[in-house]
Amino acid sequence: MTAFDRVFRRDCGRQIQRQAPLLQEREQYLSHVLDLGVSKEWVRTQASMLLHVVRLMGLERMRPVTRAEVEQASQRWLTDPKIHTTRRAGLSSVGSFMQVALKWFRFHNAICPPIPITPFDMYLAEFLRSSVSAQLSYRTILRDKSCVGLFLDWAGCHHRDLSSVTLKDVETYLEAKRQTGWKPRTVASQCSILRRFFQYAFIRGWTDQRIGRGISRPRVSRYEEAPKGPAWKDVRKLLEFRSPDEARTRAMLFLCSIYALRASEVTNLTLDDFDWFNETLTVRRVKQGRIQQFPLQFEIGEAIIDYLRHGRPSCKCRNLFVTARPPYHQLSPQSLRNVIAQQMVAMGVTATRLGPHSLRHACATQLLRRGSSLHDIADFLGHKNMSSVCVYAKHDIRTLKNVAVFSLAGIR
Repeated sequence: MTAFDRVFRRDCGRQIQRQAPLLQEREQYLSHVLDLGVSKEWVRTQASMLLHVVRLMGLERMRPVTRAEVEQASQRWLTDPKIHTTRRAGLSSVGSFMQVALKWFRFHNAICPPIPITPFDMYLAEFLRSSVSAQLSYRTILRDKSCVGLFLDWAGCHHRDLSSVTLKDVETYLEAKRQTGWKPRTVASQCSILRRFFQYAFIRGWTDQRIGRGISRPRVSRYEEAPKGPAWKDVRKLLEFRSPDEARTRAMLFLCSIYALRASEVTNLTLDDFDWFNETLTVRRVKQGRIQQFPLQFEIGEAIIDYLRHGRPSCKCRNLFVTARPPYHQLSPQSLRNVIAQQMVAMGVTATRLGPHSLRHACATQLLRRGSSLHDIADFLGHKNMSSVCVYAKHDIRTLKNVAVFSLAGIR
């Protein structure tokens, strides 16, 4: 039985699908999607959309395509009078067209990588390749790509090559961004990334050494007026939360609060990282690639087992946390942040920031108040040095008060 027989109830629908070009390629993809557990109604919608993809892109056979081609086809889809007869197509419809088309082409490995158009594109590609070789985290590489790519787009409008870019140009660019509303902390972050890029560019012989050395960050206070994390009593209130329909949320809260894991570290956990016999948990740090093992506390183990029994769907994905709807795959860090932030708001927890990182701050501050040293806290959080955890000492008002009332009487 083909995918069309499984999805379409009427013969006329099956006949339309079989008469269109690229029958085998469409049927293979739809069978794959069905095997992932996607509903037949959604697959039927994708099958109909693929007919428009084939028609608007003029495909008679599967061939490599670029993302730009798909975008152009989506714009033709937006204004196609043959399809949108009863209502006007909106941006969400264009997004659906792009999503279905790109997934189909990716399934057949038919998407061409973007071709560098200018020398500036080649500089960015080389820099990102070095970041991958340095084993930087995926999010760091994405941040570098956004920052450096934005600057190189600006530089490409004013210079023919990177060798003609000067330190004055970098300062002009940053000042223009300040005028558009960039905050000092954002400018400081961009300065650090650009400085690293120009240092790499000097090593490769693309620019003068003085640019990398001359980029200076604006002075920004590292410590905020108030701690980022909530009070520990509010964290305990979160951990006491119980609901049969929210077993996944409770397991996330425990991992972020007790082990102070980053969002990506939680989503990267797999079922194999839990050694139930020895009661240990293995964590792969996203920074420096460190691997740490922690004893699996009873409450956390209970929450995770409850999620595995009653909340986690049965699927082939080995990640601990998967999406709530099929096709089931690894949960993204942003989705985890949204789940935790929504739970904090629902339970009335207030903090400067909401999400797993605020719980990480709360855990570190609590460890400091219980007498743990900065070195132990840094090691627990997976930091390379203690300078990253000094912020918690700054926010530990209780300890600072004890220091303030310390008597120097008798000391000579």
